[in-house]
Amino acid sequence: MNAEHSLEKLCSTAHFLVIDDFESFRLSIVSMLTSYGAQSIDMASNAEQALNLARYKNYDVILCDFDLGSGKNGQQIIEELRLSERLKRTQLFIIITADTSKEVVLSTREFYPDAFIAKPITKQVFRERLHQLLQQQISLKPINKEIDVKNYSKAISLCAGHIAKKSKYRAWCLQTQASLYCELGDISNAQRIYSDVLGKRPIDWAMLGLGRVMYEEKKYQDSKNLYQDIIKRSPYMIEAYDGVSNSCLQMGQLYEAQQALEEAVSFSPRTVKRQSKLGELYLINQNIEAAARAYRHARHYGENSIHDTPELHLNLANCLCDMIE
Repeated sequence: MNAEHSLEKLCSTAHFLVIDDFESFRLSIVSMLTSYGAQSIDMASNAEQALNLARYKNYDVILCDFDLGSGKNGQQIIEELRLSERLKRTQLFIIITADTSKEVVLSTREFYPDAFIAKPITKQVFRERLHQLLQQQISLKPINKEIDVKNYSKAISLCAGHIAKKSKYRAWCLQTQASLYCELGDISNAQRIYSDVLGKRPIDWAMLGLGRVMYEEKKYQDSKNLYQDIIKRSPYMIEAYDGVSNSCLQMGQLYEAQQALEEAVSFSPRTVKRQSKLGELYLINQNIEAAARAYRHARHYGENSIHDTPELHLNLANCLCDMIE
């Protein structure tokens, strides 16, 4: 992306969706976007409106508050859009929130928003952050378009072009290349990239990727050790706890698998699938009370979400019945 592409030019052709339950804040964001040259802006005051709009229109940028009052929150919106594949890689999803607590940030980060912006927002900070994100979006759009249609080989080739030119997005392209090789089952090329990056300096995404490679190669003790090293470096890297748990499960280390998930949910409790998996492990380890607690958390955080299914409630009910017996 060339520097001559101003924010005004980028905004003039982009379609925006602003989601916030406070009308005054929605209008404030719309006012700023309009001053940057945006011409296509839709608004939603709750998740239901937002999801209906996103069903029929492809937005280039979705700006979403975390706390939307009653109903789904911002995390549940991005989770539903990701799982239903209605949020494409070519689209930006930005969380704007006054709640920057560790629990909210870590839980929402697991669904890969493109950015967090803390309230209150100044016009200048918002302008700079949005410009940076739109610059990256348009520069990487050819790659992300190929990934959206699962043309991974073409996407890998386009990444190689950025890497050869020493693009400012070189690190992103290396990470993307390696993950796409994994998707294609080309573990050796993925491992080559991760090892090359780690040969220069330890980087969390490359360590996580190498742990995934070791796991795929059934080197479960090695993958466990590497994930534990990541946790020592970056205690809030939640994916590493999942990696430890999965590796332990493969080796029959059920209590260690349980302990890893306990640590993960202590930092990031809002992920329903992890709470449910922890409940399953508690049952295997014959701790019915703890299983009921995990399923209760899963039901609580799953309320209004895409995970709010009869099975979620049935798991808790079965545990409670077992406790009564």
